[in-house]
Amino acid sequence: MAAVGEIRKLDEHCSSSFFFALPAATLAPVVNRPLWQEDCPLIRRRIAAFVDAGRGVVTLMKTQVHAWVHLVATLGVFAGGLWFGVTAGQWCALVLSMGLVWSAEALNTAIEFVVDLVSPEHHDLAGKAKDAAAAAVLLASVAAAVVGVIVFGPHLTRLLTVES
Repeated sequence: MAAVGEIRKLDEHCSSSFFFALPAATLAPVVNRPLWQEDCPLIRRRIAAFVDAGRGVVTLMKTQVHAWVHLVATLGVFAGGLWFGVTAGQWCALVLSMGLVWSAEALNTAIEFVVDLVSPEHHDLAGKAKDAAAAAVLLASVAAAVVGVIVFGPHLTRLLTVES
């Protein structure tokens, strides 16, 4: 039982990446505990991390107009993928592209919030940081659009040729 107490102590004071470096035998007391136990801080922290991430998505959607543009584009891409019956490989390219854009938008939002916090007055470096973060979203969006043209272009060409 002392090992379980030591693991719990480590669990309370160490980051989750620490556990990946431990031998499997050291983790056995934590891994063998039922996941639903209330005294399992490792699971509670994982659940809390997902709740925090969900709150971040809500914040993103409430505060960023461009997130709604990305949402409409995402729904359009999913509808187009289903309509045209794209291949598994094409789905992978589309999903990765959409994930890249959403991730860039979330990071851009986080950077904007932090810059606004540390530099409420106008500062050239703060502006450059915000511009660079916005550029990341633009670059990801352009790359996603290129992927969309590559995937949907032949389908749209075929559709327009048949109708003409």
